[in-house]
Amino acid sequence: MRKFDVTFDVAGDPRIRPGVTAQIAIAGPSLDNALFIPRQAVFDASGRPTVYVRLRDGFEPRDVRVRTWTESLAIVDNLEPGTEIALVNPNVPGGSRPRQPQAPPPPRTASR
Repeated sequence: MRKFDVTFDVAGDPRIRPGVTAQIAIAGPSLDNALFIPRQAVFDASGRPTVYVRLRDGFEPRDVRVRTWTESLAIVDNLEPGTEIALVNPNVPGGSRPRQPQAPPPPRTASR
């Protein structure tokens, strides 16, 4: 079992006040055998989520499929556990960070 950062917006609910405790149940799919990496390691390369994988003589870009995001983690496919990846873009002088890809919007529930 893994822990992820979660943010709840409870503004406007008069039942929620400072000092009040709550019990929250989160319904959602189980992500078995998930590989998670720091979100900052996912770059936008030509509109595709990409990580930079360390090789003997540098880094190479590798496309990944992002299954889901949190503020600090990305759950990805197409990457082997234990693969060493860059946290800054090795192709940009000084390792500066380009704009990160935007997280997909949360699923919406149809309402009447």
